[in-house]
Amino acid sequence: MFKLALALFWPLLQIAPSQIPPNTPKATYVELSSHWDPAGVIETGFTKTAFVRVCPSDAPDAGQLIVADSSGQLAELRFDESTGWTKVRTFGVGEPITAICSGAPHFDRQWRIYVGTKSGKIIELTRGDLGWTTAEVRTIVAPVKEIIATDPGEQSISQLFAIDGDGRVLNLWLSEAGDWITRLVPEIDGGASEVCYDIDKVGIIAVVAGSGGTIYKFTQDSTGHWAGDVWATMPAGPLDMVGSADPTHADIAIYYSGNDGIFRYLFKGTTSDEKARIPIAETVNYLIGKGTQRRFNEFFGMSAGDFCQFEFNYTTRQWDRIPMEHMPTQVVSSTFGPGRGEALHQIYVATVDGKIHEFTRQELQPEPDDE
Repeated sequence: MFKLALALFWPLLQIAPSQIPPNTPKATYVELSSHWDPAGVIETGFTKTAFVRVCPSDAPDAGQLIVADSSGQLAELRFDESTGWTKVRTFGVGEPITAICSGAPHFDRQWRIYVGTKSGKIIELTRGDLGWTTAEVRTIVAPVKEIIATDPGEQSISQLFAIDGDGRVLNLWLSEAGDWITRLVPEIDGGASEVCYDIDKVGIIAVVAGSGGTIYKFTQDSTGHWAGDVWATMPAGPLDMVGSADPTHADIAIYYSGNDGIFRYLFKGTTSDEKARIPIAETVNYLIGKGTQRRFNEFFGMSAGDFCQFEFNYTTRQWDRIPMEHMPTQVVSSTFGPGRGEALHQIYVATVDGKIHEFTRQELQPEPDDE
């Protein structure tokens, strides 16, 4: 059995990001079934949907879905065993939304929503007893093209990455005083269109790609500064890109959907165009790759109208394409996360008509140790 060590954790009290200390415990690898079951369609009440994200609450058995349209309206949905999915409340940020993510970068470990807007604002949304409160994190060059957060851990401080309107990648994290610190990841020729990350024994690694097809890998040092160089060169820029897990356990890995219609899986020693190609995937978008629920030999995305699982078959030594559901309308967003709570593993796929398609997967029970 392949064992996958996922996120490593940052120290809780820090002024700037630092190297991960020795003997830091690793997250537990969970063995999962390869089969996903459709779990129904969720009605959001929106006529058009642009984003879906999971934002867990403090209770481990209670997750929530956050859906948003591009106008600036958001809704919180909650699952109940007896009534199913219910819209709890709606709220807004007052201007068009261009990017969204969830994360827990504060010391209180509470999950929050981070929204990037057309005007360049990064807005933090915090759930309270009476609804959601907003706070502006930073205003950057408009519009915010992308915003992602590192996976939070019990002893970690997660960080945010944002791409501004000029294609610069900004790295943000909180100081002990609660102030947002911002550092630029080194600029790349032509500007960045995609960024993803991994957490390695030396710290956080960011992979940045632009329209020219050159992919850069940068590593953050103990002062929060970034350094790196070209990691791979592709014939075309990315249609979509997401971080995964390296099966060699030696490097970051990237699922790369190229604008040239060719799909690639890049990791240590497999960064050339020819070696990295996965022909069966073709041009796949709305990718899902890395996370606590994911195995390094699978990814998910839209392919020829179907939302599919792609799984590496160790018998045939080839990637298999496994259609999960044909989507009747355009997919606009997809995500992993405990929307119903941590008892199940879930995928949520949002379509433009205001619907969310849900899939669940069960954990495999560990086999008893031999006596």
